[in-house]
Amino acid sequence: MNNIKVMLLSILKRLSVDWFGSLDYSAPLQLPPKEPKLYPPLSIVPAKPNNPPSDPALQYLTPYLLSQWEAARRELGAIYAITSVPPEFLYAIWFRESLQFLSPGPGGPFQFDPPRPVSYVAAVLSHWQLHLAARSLEDCWFTSALVAADFLQQKANDRIGGYATSWEVLADAAWGYNGRAYEHWSRSPYVSNDPEKGVNLRIVGTVISASGANVPVDQVDTRPGVMPIYRELLIHTGKVIAANLSS
Repeated sequence: MNNIKVMLLSILKRLSVDWFGSLDYSAPLQLPPKEPKLYPPLSIVPAKPNNPPSDPALQYLTPYLLSQWEAARRELGAIYAITSVPPEFLYAIWFRESLQFLSPGPGGPFQFDPPRPVSYVAAVLSHWQLHLAARSLEDCWFTSALVAADFLQQKANDRIGGYATSWEVLADAAWGYNGRAYEHWSRSPYVSNDPEKGVNLRIVGTVISASGANVPVDQVDTRPGVMPIYRELLIHTGKVIAANLSS
């Protein structure tokens, strides 16, 4: 089975120009209508937004968040075939970083801090043997997502192996992506905040404002973390059912 997977990945990489060249990454394939952010980073919002999830098994994935998932799912699936980072997990990182297709500023949609130069992107493409033109993270959503997946593998010491990856390895990778603050991933609001299950963690430190200034913050985070979003997407996509999900 492993040999077959290696062979398929090799074929995919050799055909990467044809595969990805047919897609226009200068703009999303299906850009949903704009909607106010449901979980703004510096605002306290109600636990349940005005447009709640239509599926009673879901607490956080509103129709808008699911529309963003559908718009990005094809590209996230392509990145999964290359890097073995589950698309639902990469979406959850994107959710916490910006959930925008167009770059909100330096660092791109996946908010690399400090921003990465094009030479860094070229090195990532070379690592995965992809014959694509290196583009800046600010100019290309797909490039930004691919570099984010590569960065997650770095933080996990290349232990992310698709859906068989343990909850702890993925949570630790998300924690590393965010800088490993708060002593452990279970205490990190970025990773583990889960208001609907009574986990209300505080953000303490500084955030970057729209003007680029560092703003002190010390408040309860009202947004779900990466792992609760990942959990709900696994339920939504049928990878697991709620009764079988222990975390």
